[in-house]
Amino acid sequence: MKLSHAIILIALLTGQSASLAFASTSVNGICQFDKSTMIKEKLKKAQEYINNGNYSAAKNYLNGVLKLDPNNAKAKELLAVCNNGGKPVASSRSNSSSSSSNSTNRGTSYSSTLSASKSNLSFSSYGGTETITVSGPSWSISVNPASWGHLTRSGNTLTLKVDANSSTSSRTDYFKLKSGSQEIKINVSQSGSSYSSSPYLNVTKTEMFFASEGGQESITISTNNTWKISTNTNSWGHLMQEGNTLTLSVDANYTGNQRTDYFVLSAGGVEKRINITQSQTYAKNGVSMSGSTRAYTDNASGLSYLTTCIKGWGKCRLGALTESGAGVAVYGGNGYATTGNLNSSFVAKIKELNGNKETFKSVTATSSGYYCIVYGRNGWYGYVPDDMKLKLNQFNNDREDIYCVSIAENGDFVIITDKHIYASNSTDKSNLNKASDKYGHIKYACVTNRALVVICQNGIFYSNIPNNLEVKLKSISFKPDKITFTDSGTYLITNENEAYCYNM
Repeated sequence: MKLSHAIILIALLTGQSASLAFASTSVNGICQFDKSTMIKEKLKKAQEYINNGNYSAAKNYLNGVLKLDPNNAKAKELLAVCNNGGKPVASSRSNSSSSSSNSTNRGTSYSSTLSASKSNLSFSSYGGTETITVSGPSWSISVNPASWGHLTRSGNTLTLKVDANSSTSSRTDYFKLKSGSQEIKINVSQSGSSYSSSPYLNVTKTEMFFASEGGQESITISTNNTWKISTNTNSWGHLMQEGNTLTLSVDANYTGNQRTDYFVLSAGGVEKRINITQSQTYAKNGVSMSGSTRAYTDNASGLSYLTTCIKGWGKCRLGALTESGAGVAVYGGNGYATTGNLNSSFVAKIKELNGNKETFKSVTATSSGYYCIVYGRNGWYGYVPDDMKLKLNQFNNDREDIYCVSIAENGDFVIITDKHIYASNSTDKSNLNKASDKYGHIKYACVTNRALVVICQNGIFYSNIPNNLEVKLKSISFKPDKITFTDSGTYLITNENEAYCYNM
């Protein structure tokens, strides 16, 4: 090509004005040849963009053709296709337009082409997915695959998902795509299973139950085929596979209602459904409860006398335990037993109140020397921190019903009345508010250096308690009214009907 021809070609390709291209008309009519070539190139590029669904780019090229040849019939036809979203538009060509385009389009075809990135899809016996990209205007699936193949479309992308083939025989299929009068066939093949015996799939459990706080459960899978999770859980369940063990972790349930879900395992065409149930109330006694726990070292001792007394009574209504192994247990209105190095004045007061037939309402004691007993409606006696003494006297003078008192070894304390909930430190205050918000009116609380348990009208809330206490709370059959415990893992759980359980 001569230099003048190249200049013209560059001008046309880059969209420069036609005047530049025609500046060399003196070169023996060559410019007319270059114009014809450029129209063909622009029409070809426009057709490619139409096939790929990029109608905006195609229109730019078609408008360029019409600047060169305003009566070009093919450019008008393709521009109408672009304006119609890629769908062909029926039109009749006039003799004048046909005559006008003959000089530039003679012998050249610009038919829309339907094509796919793959024409053959192969799968193993385990099944799987394959994706293909389709090009062409306004195409559709004209023939679907058999029931073991599942097609989904997203724009110009088709995804075929194939089920596992449990048969030892291979199988074939196909589907077809269509655009106008064009149709292409995509072949599908799948190998047979290498297992000659009938596939089986066994699991160690098909029902999984979780408490409202969530947790983990595992199942073991046995099969003579390759297994997979074919249906997953909802967002609150999380499955993790390790070998032939599948572990489900479930989030805490804050919905206030029981919820259910399931997942499905499959192997060689065999499926197993595992059902999931999560309760909002997870204790055997139907009491809702939630909170945090920790591991502990059980080093308490010296409480065997209390357990002997409780067994002898066959009942227990309330008590107090210390980290050093001392304690008090109460049955009936004021029957009692004490053990360990309790303050002698405390023991003497308990004996006096028993003789006066006062009803013991709440009792607490520590190894560090603090102690307190509440009797009657709001009478109290004890050696307590100064600010606790002020509060108890205030509540007594105001004739409030004092439900319970609790003192930790470090002097932190909690007082619960019919009108007030009081804690000496901000962490316990925050946890008491959480308990009240979650489970309603607070009736009882027990505090230690590291933990807190709160019994409310509609449930039990706890923070950082020894994990053996939580396990027991989940398993007991009666509803607790009182819980006294230590950071070392000893506990006494009772109610007003004098049901009890303990670890001492």
